[in-house]
Amino acid sequence: MKWVHLLATVAWIGGMVSNFFIFRPVVSKQLDQPTIGRLMGGVMKRTRIVVYLAIGVFILSGVIMVSTYGKTSGRMYVGDSWFLYFFAKMFLFLLLVILAVYTFEFLTPRLARLVPEGPTPRLKRMQKNQKLVGMASFILGILILYLSASL
Repeated sequence: MKWVHLLATVAWIGGMVSNFFIFRPVVSKQLDQPTIGRLMGGVMKRTRIVVYLAIGVFILSGVIMVSTYGKTSGRMYVGDSWFLYFFAKMFLFLLLVILAVYTFEFLTPRLARLVPEGPTPRLKRMQKNQKLVGMASFILGILILYLSASL
């Protein structure tokens, strides 16, 4: 289960890294705005599937690991550091899921509707917002990895 849990982590965080630090910078310098919009729309549809699948795998494998491996025995009291790390990780995971749903269900469709209008100030604001959400998601992912390594 731990391997499956880590595989979902690699898929999600790896996707963020490649998208944010490799794919987007190259695309924004090489393509015109309408082409970027169409390309990113297709990329985000596929990424959405991977991320939602990873969320499901995280939840299922996490529940199985906590319930079957006995890591929680004697540790489920508020003063224990394992308990604090675990619930901090769960809180950050919840925030990351909220950002993912916001990105895929609200932000990306809005951007797709604005791209045909050309480089308007509203489009630029939405793109900046998308970049900030992407960076926040990446930071949350790294923090979750840190907390996972600390458990």
